[in-house]
Amino acid sequence: MPSSPKILKENIVRAALELLIEKGNAGVTIKTVANRLGCSTQPISRQFGSMGGLRQELIKAAERYAFEKYYDVGGNALAAFEKSGWGAIDLAINEPNLYRFLYMGESERRVEGGFLTIPRSEESRNHLAELLQITPQEADRFITTMILYTQGVATIIAAKAVRDDRETIHRMVRETGFVFLKGLGVAPERVEALLGRSYGELTTDREGGAYDA
Repeated sequence: MPSSPKILKENIVRAALELLIEKGNAGVTIKTVANRLGCSTQPISRQFGSMGGLRQELIKAAERYAFEKYYDVGGNALAAFEKSGWGAIDLAINEPNLYRFLYMGESERRVEGGFLTIPRSEESRNHLAELLQITPQEADRFITTMILYTQGVATIIAAKAVRDDRETIHRMVRETGFVFLKGLGVAPERVEALLGRSYGELTTDREGGAYDA
């Protein structure tokens, strides 16, 4: 029987993910991963065949890491939707290289999870419509609008085009959501009750704060 590889596959993928977060997509090669692990390139090439093989595993690891750290949310449909949107913002602020890889085309693959897909199920849409007392079609319009707005803001942040602090960005996203829902006839008191906080109040569940461009 062939001997087990001394450099485990999961350790290779973990090293690649660390390099991606630290140095960006261009900083991840078989050679740089080997240097990070303190080994030759042979164990990596033997297990993945090429950088293309390693990249496929890296994409899955990056999606899983981002979801667990930024998008693993609970609560009612509105609170979960807001938290997942804030997760996209926090990902762009805290780990812009990872955000660019997942959402700005660097992985060369459509992202399977995260803020883009969490609220789009029919069950989530209908739950949100019921909570807000609006139609499923109106709920879908709200979801789509907020995804486009929030993801756009996060993309600008990841591109280092703004310098606003985290709480300011969170407040902007929340206020935009309030305005849209008000236009649908949803009373602010209902939104406040669902979120468990008064208008404009922000959570500080995750580490954050001002950041440098």
